[in-house]
Amino acid sequence: MNLMKELQKLDGDSLTMAIGRMTNNELLGLLRPIAQTPKKWRGEFVSRMYDLLSRELQGRSPAKWIEIEKDMARFEARAARIEPYLAGWKK
Repeated sequence: MNLMKELQKLDGDSLTMAIGRMTNNELLGLLRPIAQTPKKWRGEFVSRMYDLLSRELQGRSPAKWIEIEKDMARFEARAARIEPYLAGWKK
C-alpha cells in the first residue's frame, strides 16, 4: 500500500499523529523521493507533507537531521539541474 496516498486521506490532527508514530526510516523513505522532485512540480499537499516530515525528524534527532539536510539539499540541487531536461516530458 502506498503510504503517501494513505497519508493524503488523513485530516490535520490525524496526519500529525501518524507522522509522530513513524520510525526514522519511514520518515526518510518519504522525504527522499520528495526531495528528488523539483519544487515547481510538487503539489501543495506534498510541500506541506515535506515540511511536517522535516520538522518531525529534526525534533527527534538534531544531529542526524544535519546529515540528512545535507543529503536533501544535494537531492534538491540535482532535481533543479535536471528540470530543464525533463520539462519536455512533463505534461
